[in-house]
Amino acid sequence: MKTLLTIAALVIAVFVFALPARAEGWYVSPTGGFLNATSSTFAYPYNTGFGTILLPGQIKYKNGYYTGAVWGYEWKYVKAELETEFTDIGIRSVTVGGTPKQWGTHIGGFAAIGNLIYQYPIGRFTPYVGVGIGVQSEYSSSTAYQALAGLRYKIQKNLSLNVDYKIRRGDGYRYSGLQISDPTARLLGISLQWSF
Repeated sequence: MKTLLTIAALVIAVFVFALPARAEGWYVSPTGGFLNATSSTFAYPYNTGFGTILLPGQIKYKNGYYTGAVWGYEWKYVKAELETEFTDIGIRSVTVGGTPKQWGTHIGGFAAIGNLIYQYPIGRFTPYVGVGIGVQSEYSSSTAYQALAGLRYKIQKNLSLNVDYKIRRGDGYRYSGLQISDPTARLLGISLQWSF
C-alpha cells in the first residue's frame, strides 16, 4: 500500500510541476456570465397637499447577464488588468410606500474596473483572488468596488479557461431626480484568456 501511495504521489507531482512557470506578458479575455443583485432603496417625495413627505421605496431585480472583455499584464504571482463589461438586468417590482408594482423594464449598464489580482500557479491550475475599483454607469455614473476569486485552467501554452465569482458594489445612481442605492451585485462568469 505504501508503494502504491508513493507512486501516486510521484505521478501527481510530475503532473503538477511538469509545466514551466508562467511567463510574464500581456493577455486579453472575452468574458461573460450571470448577474444577480440585491434590492435597491430610495426616498420618493410625495406631495400630500399640506407639504411633501418622503415615502420609502424599494426596487427588486430579476437575474441578468453580463458580457465584456479584459485586458491586462501578468507576472508569475500578480496580474493588473482593466475589465470592461456591459450588463443587463430586469426590474421585478418597484415598491413605494408599501405598495409593490410590477415593472417590465430592464436596466442596461456599463462598467470599467481596474483589478489587482494575486495568483498562485499550481501546474495547469491557478487559483486567484483580487480587488478592483472603477466606474459603472446605469442611468448615471458612480464609483464601483469589487472583490473577486476564481480558478484558471491552462488548456495550452497561450490559452486558459477562467471561472470566477465577483461581488460588486457602487455608490448608487440617479433616476428621474431620485438617488437610488446601488444593489450588491454577484457575478458568476467564465472567460478564455489568450496570452501573447
